[in-house]
Amino acid sequence: MMAAGQEDWEGLQIIKTPAEGLGRGMELMMPFLTSLGGGKSLKNAPPIISESMLFPYIRGLVFCAKLANDDGWKGIDAAYLDPPLSTEQVLHPAKYKADPDYPVLIDLGTLSPGEGWKEVSRNVMGEMQTAVLLRSHGGKAAAAGWDGDRYAVFEGPEGKLALVWLTTWDSEDDAREFARSYARYQTARMGDAKFQPVELPDSLWRSVDGVCRIVERRGPDVAVVEGFPPAASAPLLEAAFQAAKADMKPAPRAVKPAAEAPK
Repeated sequence: MMAAGQEDWEGLQIIKTPAEGLGRGMELMMPFLTSLGGGKSLKNAPPIISESMLFPYIRGLVFCAKLANDDGWKGIDAAYLDPPLSTEQVLHPAKYKADPDYPVLIDLGTLSPGEGWKEVSRNVMGEMQTAVLLRSHGGKAAAAGWDGDRYAVFEGPEGKLALVWLTTWDSEDDAREFARSYARYQTARMGDAKFQPVELPDSLWRSVDGVCRIVERRGPDVAVVEGFPPAASAPLLEAAFQAAKADMKPAPRAVKPAAEAPK
């Protein structure tokens, strides 16, 4: 599309557009794109919705530009056969190709909060959405170093929602930075700054009105359990840390059989 706008019909010039400069420009334009490009509904949507919708158009464009800078159109062709496995790889193209960083698959297994609770959703946040979630609390830096996650949302009595979320990180320092950022985000949602400790420990438990909120780090893993009564929270925390983990690898490419020579 950009090539056509520049009358670069052969696509020979557009692939030379520096991805780094394009990325900086898109970052500056992001606040305006939500307002101008998506209408009233997108403008009024929560950032986690609007930015998730814009992500393929903005960061996907920069990702493709990087591939084209390195290998021309054949680099983009190759990505269709071997697509990125996470938003982390799109945000950091080097983790896709030059130094592949495959995400960790996490299986939380069966979680049992007790009578009156039912699981309503289970999914992955990824680096991009984690950064948006924690934006007011150092989100971009806190989400860097993401290596995998899985969350489960439960609905309990009177429609109350609760969360079990396990994240794993490239290093203990990355895990510690995320845990501290999430604890501050959690405190802001609680609406009472007095619960914010000056120094955030690796295991932070807070219980108010029968609702427990936990952020705990063990090595490169961080578990979040919140919204459940205290009696259910401790077993769920242990279950989260016992989740099975495995490296996600790209699927083997299908190899076309060689065409037979005409007889």
